Order: sequence, then C-alpha cells, then structure tokens
Amino acid sequence: MKNVWLIQTSGFNGSHIESSMKSLNKLGIEFKDFGILPEKKISNLNNVLEDNTQYIVIGGISMLEILNNSTSLKECSIYLDSDKDKPEYMDELKRSVDYDVDTFDQNNYKNLQLPLLNIHAEYFLCSDVLDKSFSNDMFIKPSKDLKAFNGGIIPAGSTVSEYIHSGHWRKGFEEETILIAPTINIFSEYRFFIVDGKVVTGSLYKRGRDVLYSSEIPQYILDKANEYANIYQPSDIFVMDLAETDNGIKIIEYNCWNSSGFYHSDLDKLFYTINEFKKK
Repeated sequence: MKNVWLIQTSGFNGSHIESSMKSLNKLGIEFKDFGILPEKKISNLNNVLEDNTQYIVIGGISMLEILNNSTSLKECSIYLDSDKDKPEYMDELKRSVDYDVDTFDQNNYKNLQLPLLNIHAEYFLCSDVLDKSFSNDMFIKPSKDLKAFNGGIIPAGSTVSEYIHSGHWRKGFEEETILIAPTINIFSEYRFFIVDGKVVTGSLYKRGRDVLYSSEIPQYILDKANEYANIYQPSDIFVMDLAETDNGIKIIEYNCWNSSGFYHSDLDKLFYTINEFKKK
C-alpha cells in the first residue's frame, strides 16, 4: 500500500497550499488535489481514489466535518463515477485524518488533571447563554476544535451573541458546547506538532497580543512541550498549543493537525516524519 497526500486547493488558504506542495515536492512525496464545494461536497475524487492507497489529507474544517459526518462516498462527493463508490475507499478517506470528535473535545478531557490554561472554565450549551453578559472581560471559545466561531475575549457588558456575531462563525454554532473562563495574562503562545508521542516541530505564533511567527523556541518551552506530549494523546498525530503565563506553561488546547496552521514550523521535517510513520 502506497501513501498519497491529498491537498485541498479550493476554499482554503493559498499560502498554506503553496507551502505544503513545495515541501511535498522537495521530499518527492506523491500528492493530488481536491476541492470543497459550497454545498459541502468533495470534488475531484474520481481522479484521486485508487486501490492499495493510504491517504494523508491537508485541508480545512469543512473537510473534517464532511469526512466525520459522512457514511458513504455518494453522500460526501459530487459527480462520482459508479466504479469509485467503494466502501473501502470511504474507509481510507476517513482514516486519512487523525481526528476523533470526542478525544479533541475539551469538554471531554477537562477532567484528566491536565495543566490546562482554562482549567477554571465553565461549560455551557451556547444557545442557553446567548444573552448572557459579564461584569469583567471573559475568554470564550467552542469546546470542540471545529471552529464554530473564533475564540477570544468578550468585553465586559457584551453578550455572548454580540461577541460571536462580531467575528467569523459557522452555521449551527448555537448547538455547540462552549467554555467561558476568566482572562489570563499570557506572555507567548506556541504550536507543536506531535507524532507518536514525540514533538517533531513547532512555532511561536503570538507574543502578548501580537501575532508573531518564529521557529526560534526557547529550550525550556521545548522541554515542557516534550513533557506534555505524553500526558494526553487525542490521536497518534496531533497539534498541542502551549501558553507561557505568570503561573507557568499551560496547555491551551489540542487540535487536528490535518486542518491546523503550520506557522513557521519545519514542514519538511513534519511531512517526512508523518509519511514514514504512516508507512508503519
């Protein structure tokens, strides 16, 4: 069985696509492209699916949702030839993402004694608190990592609904579990890619409130990332975001690597490691 990487090339970040393809080309790894249509269907599968092939996908949140919710190729694709509608192809596409909706849900791992940044958060069904406001600034985000809306700070006096509708949100966000927590003083934020319990690469992505990408990571942060990489593993391959605070280094959240931003991580090292791990 061979490895073929699938890159989403429509409805997705252009620089993300370009950097992914450049690295795969450099490594000599075979890849093909697919698209996500507005009606939440996958395109170009006729040119992608083949026997004895294991897929590795890089795509967006819509791709994750489609593969997570679909039970057959006809359900999730468009213009599919009859000879491609095989259950084994659907199984391989589902295995192409290292994701489980439950293990990546913070509402499920919040009680595992992890050093979480928002350990004191309260959890609510979003529809129950849309009109809720607070006397102090508060942090809010969806419990799942499917980005129903962008996490951030609700200003004092603003409602949950006002905050969500002021930014990007996805249909159905009202039915999501959300967490609301006191704000915390964060010095810097880092993203790490973990494969088989080991940190492969990472990147600084925020310093204070400023977005700042850098591959230069202090050794004490890297040491803590290696320590935390083994205390909870939502999948064989995953993303772990860390925050440096005045109360130590904390885990912000876990994310699916297939749909996560790379920032200034070493893509050659990451893709090579993942490709070799998948061969096993």
